[in-house]
Amino acid sequence: MRPEASRQHRQEAEGMVRLVARLAKQEPRRLLLALILMAVLAAADGIGAAVLILLLQALGIDMQAGGAGRLSRALTSVLHGIGLASTLVPTLSIYVATLCSFALLSRWQSVVNFRIQANFVAGLRERLYRAITYTSWAFYSRKRSADFAHALSVEANRVGQAIQYLLQLIGTSLLALAYLALAMLLSWQATIAVIGSGLVLIGALWPLVRVSRRFGRAFSDASTELHAAAAEHLSGMKLVRGYHSQERDIERFAWLANRLSELVVGTIRKQSTVKASFDIGTALILAAILLAGHAVLNLPAGTLLILLFLCARLVPRLSSLQQQYQLVASTLPALEAVDRIQAECEAAAEFLAGRATTIELHGEIRLEHLSYSYQASDDSPAVADLSLVIPAAQTTALVGPSGAGKSTIGDLIMGLLTPTSGSVRVDGIPLGQDRLASWRGQLGYVEQETFLFHDTVRANLLWANPAASSEQLGEALRLAAADEFVRRLPQGLETIAGDRGVRLSGGQRQRLALARALLRQPSVLILDEATSGRGTALMLPHALRLVNAKVYSVNTAVRA
Repeated sequence: MRPEASRQHRQEAEGMVRLVARLAKQEPRRLLLALILMAVLAAADGIGAAVLILLLQALGIDMQAGGAGRLSRALTSVLHGIGLASTLVPTLSIYVATLCSFALLSRWQSVVNFRIQANFVAGLRERLYRAITYTSWAFYSRKRSADFAHALSVEANRVGQAIQYLLQLIGTSLLALAYLALAMLLSWQATIAVIGSGLVLIGALWPLVRVSRRFGRAFSDASTELHAAAAEHLSGMKLVRGYHSQERDIERFAWLANRLSELVVGTIRKQSTVKASFDIGTALILAAILLAGHAVLNLPAGTLLILLFLCARLVPRLSSLQQQYQLVASTLPALEAVDRIQAECEAAAEFLAGRATTIELHGEIRLEHLSYSYQASDDSPAVADLSLVIPAAQTTALVGPSGAGKSTIGDLIMGLLTPTSGSVRVDGIPLGQDRLASWRGQLGYVEQETFLFHDTVRANLLWANPAASSEQLGEALRLAAADEFVRRLPQGLETIAGDRGVRLSGGQRQRLALARALLRQPSVLILDEATSGRGTALMLPHALRLVNAKVYSVNTAVRA
């Protein structure tokens, strides 16, 4: 085996071991139960095959010679020991009871396996989403949100498939061992010949198996690109229609979709080739064993019949092992992708839970020699050596042309960005990582591009303050000059806003966003070009006079 192939095989095996270790850590009891059920199922299937010898004997077929005879006499002795005769009815009853028990245990095992898979994937998604949520804004803004969504959905589902295939691999291995042990009792020479032939066949087909991991990684990359393209193109559908560029948009999307389809077809082609080759090889091995057992080993007919039955079930299990290994290898890259994204997010984490320190505003926010660059090597920083005092209980407006750094200043005040140099101080206290949680709990923010969830108007408002009463909702809507249009909506507060608020006009979305911010009763209200609508701009001074006296606004609206 070439060094590269050997290294890849070792990485695959190590990946499977790590996955089992993670399953054992997260689901120790269920995994132990699953392993016990697998062992019991393997034993039950082996017992069923052994009882078949007694059943054939009861039907009049001579099973007393050779290995089958030894096993038949041992089983007869066991039955006599528990007061049962080895006649047709008792033997058939045991055989049927064994099959029924196997079916019930298989059902139980399937449920346990699925629960392990579902819980692991749910935990994986939660940890990844937590890491994404707590990563720094600078890191998050450099990534495509579609990549995060893809990891949380498609890649997490593929991890679930990897767990399913891995558990099947373990179960099939135990089942193969049960058949192997029974076959060794019948004829160790023929069994060794079957194992050797099977290993040779697997070795011959191994180069085809090794491509699965490469296809798995390529599938992850292509699937990520397609998911990102779908999210971006759907978000920009209004622009696509406005520019009448549907065909160009469709052409790009179709190219990505066809690329992914070709990878899927290529993977299936490889897997089908391996399966067909293994099935053909299995048929040739069984034929050879039958001829050798009869002509060379002089095995009795009964022993040869049972041995052929066991080999007919054992060799396909070896094929299943190969296929399941191939499937695990092709889906493991999904876990690597999820782990990589989670590690990157955690490495750029904003602040750690348990490190929160309280900070409150009473006097002023002071920016001291504040600078920020979006790129480390940027010679033209977005904000350069800015010193500014923002008094409490007043409205402060930052006015300037597009690109002057107004939004960046707002992000620095909120602690979304960490200054390249200088500091943000609240009543003289530096705004450090340990104070961000407390500080943001006092903020109200209306972003430049208003975002609403695909939910009711009520739910969009309550997202900012889940405990708000109906009276508080009404007051916030009134202050934002949104109460009248909300009353005119078809279902009022229960009206669905649509994806990103698409069912509402731009001005209506702005007013709801302002109402949502005011519902928090913030100490600081930051408006990032959020007062471009005439009605909103006229109502803002009145709203600021009526809310908490500590509230002030850092308004980054562009004005002539």
